[in-house]
Amino acid sequence: MSEEKVTEKKPFTVKGFFKSTSFKCIAVLLAIVLISGILLTICNSLFYVSDAERLQRVLNSIYGREVTATEVGVDETEYTGGSINSAYYIEDDGNYLVNATGTGGFSGGTVTCWVVVVMDEGSVKGVDRVVIDSNSGQSYINRVNNDDVLSQFEGDFAEGEDVSAWTGTGATMSLTAIAGAINTALTFVRNELSADSTPDPLAGYQYTDYINGYLTTFTADGNNVNYRIVTTAYAPAQAFTINITVSEGGVISAYEIEINGSTSDSYINQMSDNIKDGSLFIGKDADEILALIPLNDDGTFGDVDGQLTTGATRSNSLCTYAALFAAANYELALENAEPGTPEEPDEPDEPEEPAKEYLYTQYIDMDGTSVTKRGNNVNYSVVTTSYGHAQAFTINITVGKGGVISDYEIATNGSTSDRFIDKMPEEVKNGSLYIGKNTDELLALLGGADSGFTTDDIDGTLVTGATYSNFLCTYAALFAAANYELALEIADEEQQAEYQYTQYVDIDNTSVTVEGNNVIYTIASNANGLIWGQFEISVTVGEGGIVTDFEIITNGSSVMPDQNYGDLMNKDVLDGSLFIGKNADGLLSILSENGLSPDGEFDESADGALHTGATNSNFLCTYAALFAAANYQTVLDITGGAQ
Repeated sequence: MSEEKVTEKKPFTVKGFFKSTSFKCIAVLLAIVLISGILLTICNSLFYVSDAERLQRVLNSIYGREVTATEVGVDETEYTGGSINSAYYIEDDGNYLVNATGTGGFSGGTVTCWVVVVMDEGSVKGVDRVVIDSNSGQSYINRVNNDDVLSQFEGDFAEGEDVSAWTGTGATMSLTAIAGAINTALTFVRNELSADSTPDPLAGYQYTDYINGYLTTFTADGNNVNYRIVTTAYAPAQAFTINITVSEGGVISAYEIEINGSTSDSYINQMSDNIKDGSLFIGKDADEILALIPLNDDGTFGDVDGQLTTGATRSNSLCTYAALFAAANYELALENAEPGTPEEPDEPDEPEEPAKEYLYTQYIDMDGTSVTKRGNNVNYSVVTTSYGHAQAFTINITVGKGGVISDYEIATNGSTSDRFIDKMPEEVKNGSLYIGKNTDELLALLGGADSGFTTDDIDGTLVTGATYSNFLCTYAALFAAANYELALEIADEEQQAEYQYTQYVDIDNTSVTVEGNNVIYTIASNANGLIWGQFEISVTVGEGGIVTDFEIITNGSSVMPDQNYGDLMNKDVLDGSLFIGKNADGLLSILSENGLSPDGEFDESADGALHTGATNSNFLCTYAALFAAANYQTVLDITGGAQ
């Protein structure tokens, strides 16, 4: 049996430790830590920027020179639309420099700005300069972080007035947050720092988070309180102005939107009708209205009632909140309100335009009669009433230029038997009596302009033993010829309503011609607040609704007075090559790929060929091409083909 081999363990010694690998590793690590600490200390001393130095850099960037700034205390930091971070009194000019953060940005983000609030004899005069300090989650902030955009917020603002955001840069919600920061700075200086500082006008009132207390007024008239409420913005919706009357018991009795804060017609159209006309609120008290818009503990909107979520939820919410404010504060407002002023007598109403009415309808069933237009021709399907022994006729009649009948066919003969049909003249049955005649000539067959329109007045050639039938056929021809111009006008209006994608097209100033199978449009854009200018674009669409030519005649890409965004537009948009060869589906795909929709909704996080710094201009051009392609067949149907 072999013996186990045992290695003798050496005893630990200090000398041995210092010679060991472990000690060498520890020594290297300690050296690294020591050297790093020394380097960090040196770098910190070299690159450290104190709060005072950081402030001075901001002052230099704003004023372009050194100025003396003294920090002022900030007691109230939270305001509707934003919060105050710091404020400084500028001794050189007597103005205030305020650092404020505005809410309501894209995806709930914020924008922090430095705002120079101009003072005049201790009172707020306006805004002199705005500089963006930082932002949270604003992917398109670079589109507004320039003097051309920010200078639009500068100007004089009287007591209670504030700034508003505008659309047109593709960063609407970022602009809303900037406006919130500026308004917060203005409110802070007015309330805390100006010589005529006044407490919040709505202190003690309920539900004021989305109400502009400086611009909201109310008067008492007996037991009624008449409010003129100005809301704050609730991005993307801007401020509403709403007139509300609250009666005894805090019940709303009248509601009218004076200024709609929705950012475009598409949002207005998506608002609930019973909110736009106020009927949702009339007869309700505060508790019933609060059930529509539950509020969070901090006063912000919670999960609103389903009937408010219509695609214009924030506009609906502001309107409902205004009603809540009015009803909830009825007793307090009645106590504090100024007496109402006597109402001025109503001005006489403007005379209404006379309604468009058809002529010669006594023997015409207007509910059963239809009218269509094809080119310069009006095609009627006339259904008469019965008359005497004759029952209703259905007659297809075509009337052309000058109100002259060009075709006439009896579809349903109202004579009560073949015996009476046989007694009708052939020229009545086949329509040849009427073809080529106008209103005056047809009127002569029925007794002239002074006719009583009975069989006693009818032309003798029509008294054949089927006189009632002959009368109805002639009267139908008179109806068709006499109403030619009116039918053209009404048909035009109805057919225009058939056009698709008209929100950003000025239909009244858009013209269409047809050459063979080509439809040639001259389209006037309707910017709807997206840009300041108007595009005029020539678009040709061929068979299959394919765009074959696209030319910008007038480029309306100017968002600011001194800024032409044409240079920022996509080159393929400017020369039209992006659209040529595409039909409506292809053009809709272009919008979709760029996070855009035909109703003008922008996904600010999207990227694509149209996001070039002139997104709105690129969008309007694409929309014009879409309008042209999508309505190709409709135009051919309306015009009757080549002309």
